[in-house]
Amino acid sequence: MSKSNHRNAFQGQPKKPLQQRPGEGAQIDVAVQKGMSVSGQSLTGMSFDFRDAPVPDRKYVAGIYRVEFTDDEVRLLFGQRKYGAANELRNLLVIHLSGSCVQQFLRITDEMTSPTYLEIAAVTNIKPTPMFTLDKEPENTTVELAANLMISAMSGDEAVLDLYKYSPFSILAVQHGARLALDPIVRIDLRSTLFLGLLSELRKIAPDLPQVEVNTS
Repeated sequence: MSKSNHRNAFQGQPKKPLQQRPGEGAQIDVAVQKGMSVSGQSLTGMSFDFRDAPVPDRKYVAGIYRVEFTDDEVRLLFGQRKYGAANELRNLLVIHLSGSCVQQFLRITDEMTSPTYLEIAAVTNIKPTPMFTLDKEPENTTVELAANLMISAMSGDEAVLDLYKYSPFSILAVQHGARLALDPIVRIDLRSTLFLGLLSELRKIAPDLPQVEVNTS
């Protein structure tokens, strides 16, 4: 289950129930709880089951990773090495994330039990791989995408990271009774060593991420 909080920041109120716009994404059931933040702002909390989220059609096999955090934005970089030139990349995939997305992902990860990722790593003797040092961007082979929801799974030496995005239009419709429209962005296939390294790097920047107020109702 996932729970996410959103401030009401939309101009005007609809005069009739909203429907999700065509093309916003796959629609899944969501439970909505409305309340107030500690600063008195209106919040909308959403809970939904990840098992209802469709698997992204787009797949990317990552051979390296890098985490960058600047200007309140987190960027996940994934790449594939050139054959015969291990320090050069054939292509690069950049995922733009908000700080709240990373906070939510780490919170969900911390709630995992039986087993946790660290327990799997201990049993299988998997060690995190350090970040790749990126000297220059590959020429003409960089793709940039945006996401605000991440889920993951790991089994033995394999891991996957599924990324999704729900738009402000989708949240507005949810606040007025519609189902959540979730756009599947991409599935990242990577070795568990890379995933554990990525997780470690995200934890390092977590204290510096903008803090998101939680729904206290």
